[in-house]
Amino acid sequence: MTPVTPLSRKYPFKRIALVAIAILSIAYMVAVTLAYVYQDRLIFPKRPVGNRKPTDAGLPTYEVVSLRVGNLTSMAWMLPRDHARGTILFSHGLGQSMAERLPVAKAFHELGFSVFMYEYGGYWESTGEPSEKRCFDDVRAAWTYLTESKGIPPEKILIFGESMGTGPSVEIASIQKPGALILLSPFTSLADAAQRIVPVLPVHLLLRHRFDNAAKIKQVTCPLLILHGISDVEVPFAQGEALFKLANEPKKLVKMAGGHDAFWIAQDKFKDHVSRFVDPLFPMNESDG
Repeated sequence: MTPVTPLSRKYPFKRIALVAIAILSIAYMVAVTLAYVYQDRLIFPKRPVGNRKPTDAGLPTYEVVSLRVGNLTSMAWMLPRDHARGTILFSHGLGQSMAERLPVAKAFHELGFSVFMYEYGGYWESTGEPSEKRCFDDVRAAWTYLTESKGIPPEKILIFGESMGTGPSVEIASIQKPGALILLSPFTSLADAAQRIVPVLPVHLLLRHRFDNAAKIKQVTCPLLILHGISDVEVPFAQGEALFKLANEPKKLVKMAGGHDAFWIAQDKFKDHVSRFVDPLFPMNESDG
């Protein structure tokens, strides 16, 4: 009788392949678990905050505002301008701070706008922890402050969002009636943006913070300007283009040189595009000549 040879000895490569598949499967499940558990830290990274103030960026005056967000507070800056043509409701990207985006605020200020910047929950002196819901609560509190406490008419508010800040910006523009909406480097959704970075993980199933701009942009009825760097690798231009196609008229898409740093490498171009967009919507006050 011919002795029976165990499969593992007869076909050793199959045994090795099965072991490799098992190891890879375990590693994949570990990666999925870690991505789910630690996604808050990945999406909302903490950053050190310096002592830079608006006056350090050449903005003459500012007011520190403490927004009430339920039982929590969010820090904000009001950067007023005499005879302002309107007010910018400014939502910066996450993993940044208001201080880091002061040059962008200054660009709007030089175009004749007052600027209201706020800090998300868990950042700088804002209490609580960051989340998609908290970002939306923050921008709603900012809108309420501008329209009720400051008495600014909705049509005199221009909503601006950059990168992750486009999420809160699209959110508030979809439920209110601002004068206009400007988005710099927007994504269709955070899940879409993250899936491109980690294509091997089921991001759409794992993500708790979705920032689904594509699902909300159809509810935005005000004039829209999207600016996006054509070489952006963090949020590809194709995402801004896809969001633009979903949006209502009137709308305009501007291809900027550079990538996610499009503003920084072409500030004059940025101001020029914004100026041409806002001039018919927010006329300069006659007192400014």
